[in-house]
Amino acid sequence: MAKYMVQLVDYEYINSFVSTLNKAEGEGGAEMPDWEKDLVSRTKVAVLANVDAHLKANSQSRQKFASMNEEDYLDGNGSFKLTEKPRPIIGYFPKGQVKAMDEVVLATYKAEIDVARESLESSLSTARASPADRASVAHLLDGSSYHIADVEAHRQASDLWVALAAAKAPIFERLAEREEFLDEVDDFETKATGDASRHKTGNSLQINDENKFRAYASKKLKELNAEAEALCKAFEEEQGRPLEVDGVNYLAIMKEQNFGRPDGKFSLARLPVHKITKAAKLKYNGIKGSSATPVKLEDLKLSLYEQGINTNKIITVDKVAEEIASLMIA
Repeated sequence: MAKYMVQLVDYEYINSFVSTLNKAEGEGGAEMPDWEKDLVSRTKVAVLANVDAHLKANSQSRQKFASMNEEDYLDGNGSFKLTEKPRPIIGYFPKGQVKAMDEVVLATYKAEIDVARESLESSLSTARASPADRASVAHLLDGSSYHIADVEAHRQASDLWVALAAAKAPIFERLAEREEFLDEVDDFETKATGDASRHKTGNSLQINDENKFRAYASKKLKELNAEAEALCKAFEEEQGRPLEVDGVNYLAIMKEQNFGRPDGKFSLARLPVHKITKAAKLKYNGIKGSSATPVKLEDLKLSLYEQGINTNKIITVDKVAEEIASLMIA
């Protein structure tokens, strides 16, 4: 009868599932993670339901298996054997039925992968993943293979980004509060310094209130900066990667946010670009001390501030972050 059998190797998904099932129900089952055991179990139930429906409707298949010893094609629970042990029997089904079983395995695995992809996409967005990070999982999101190894790869990627998103989300909330305060300070300084006549028309109490706000804001910014730096460093230590927002290293952005700000206690306004000193530019570029070869201004990296980009809104406005990501020099 063997020459009349359908070749199982011609149906990749049911063929590979038989190998996986043999492992799950054999000694290798102990090594399987719980999610894989569950997936194999659900897939087996789905395939058996398909087989039962076929046997009820197809008398020829029933007659084939009725002529065999039951222990050859039924397990101890009276279900059809899918392990191909002690003898190969799936091939006695007609091609259409073997193909249907193949499609059941494919559909079950694909459904599992679709769930992992949805979770992965959501986590990438929540974590504000960089273009490079997205590119690293593009082969998974765009893939058309749905074997158990593919399920495992998708779950691993999903688990990684779910964890990263969970770690980043509360940090982003704190950094967003900091950015909102930076914007509040900039808005205050723009209005205050933009009205030169206020010293003539305003009273001393108004000027005093402005200075009080600056003193308060200066202290609060130092606290917010210290907290932000600690959060970024703790994240990098725990996760083994820098805290990035759309590919932008947030510690680098903090340096950008401070660039162009004088150190005076009562002045938080950013200097106009043309008033930024060479010393400030050298400090921004990380150049310390003197050099036998003088540094030329034209050789220094332009800050994003000098390029007219509002670096206060990295967390709160992702389009700005995307623009920065395209300009940042690693």
